[in-house]
Amino acid sequence: MKNQTIEEVIAYTVVKLKELGLSDATIAQQRDRYFKYIIAFFHDQGRFEYNEAVINSYIEMVESKKGNIWSSKYCLGLQHSARQIKECYDIGDLKLHFNNNVKTFNPSKEYLSILEDVVASTNLKLDFKHSVLGYLRRFCCWLESNSIHSFTEITQETIFDYLKSSQGKRARSTIAYDIYSIKLLMKYLSEKKICKICIDPSILKPANRGRKIIQPFSKSDVAKILQVVDKESPYGKRDNAILLLAITCGLRGCDIVALKLSDINWYTYEISIVQKKTSQRLKIPLTNATGNAIGDYILYGRPKSIYQQVFLTKLAPFRPLKGTSSLDSMFSCYCQKAGVTRGFNQSFHSLRRSLGTWMVNSGVFIHTISQVLGHRDLSSTERYIVADMHMIDCALDFSLIPVQSEVIK
Repeated sequence: MKNQTIEEVIAYTVVKLKELGLSDATIAQQRDRYFKYIIAFFHDQGRFEYNEAVINSYIEMVESKKGNIWSSKYCLGLQHSARQIKECYDIGDLKLHFNNNVKTFNPSKEYLSILEDVVASTNLKLDFKHSVLGYLRRFCCWLESNSIHSFTEITQETIFDYLKSSQGKRARSTIAYDIYSIKLLMKYLSEKKICKICIDPSILKPANRGRKIIQPFSKSDVAKILQVVDKESPYGKRDNAILLLAITCGLRGCDIVALKLSDINWYTYEISIVQKKTSQRLKIPLTNATGNAIGDYILYGRPKSIYQQVFLTKLAPFRPLKGTSSLDSMFSCYCQKAGVTRGFNQSFHSLRRSLGTWMVNSGVFIHTISQVLGHRDLSSTERYIVADMHMIDCALDFSLIPVQSEVIK
């Protein structure tokens, strides 16, 4: 690839990213968040053709702004994208790189080569491929610690012992991913005729997890949290609107992050979205307080941006929030500031749970609660009845009432 413009090299890189299995949405995000800034940097330098010195200068420039002007995570994405462009230009291809220099779980090269083939043979998303590889590397390190240096030496008892060794040390959900990853490995080994292991299916079946009740927040605790939000600063205006959307509308964090300016009808004062979890359309009215908070942020707090998402990041370059982890972090800070102690698994999502429980306590019909929260069926809504500990305490005990012929006397 010689005498190519930077745009042509990036276009070729996009083709290679698609061949690696990245979704169109992921590639579009990388183009908007990373590639376009690389093009702008070249043009600012008066260069339109690809040049290695310019791309290296760009990587150094990003490094100088890491953690100072731009977030470290964002800078890593910019640098990674620049290195992908370099690789495509230098060798005409783009390979899926896994970080094998992890000290904790770094099995032998023989194991690693097979594990990478296992992961590459799947149609999993890129992020999940990394996760599966991590679980399999842990498994192989355990094998080596038990003097098993070949997959041909694995038996049903070997897998059982590995899973048993994790009990009490790791979460059930993590062990479930272990089982899933080992299933992929066993399938690959059988298809490639490396070895065939006869395994009792019950061993590779995760145990059913009991559902723990996550307590809702009290109205007084929520009031304390809202009170400590600085509603005069742009950042505080954003957080206040986000919190009120969860508290009064019961929106999931993923739907709040994805909320667009066009989703809000200011004439009817309602929000209309397609829920990310259920793919079903939800139309819900705004309270005056929530609508005013959103409007206050859009008019006086939201940075000017080309993005249609309502809520943008705190630091430049301003862009839509990614995922719900930022909401959990924000909520945790306000809980701490307000002196509100969070119970078991209480997070930002608990605000949605709290709304559902408050509606149950107020005597709202369960079908109405299901519609407000956008549940696909009533079984999802019923957990909010279980969460109402007052109703459980007040439940009538029939143990002392004599019963004869299944009829109460």
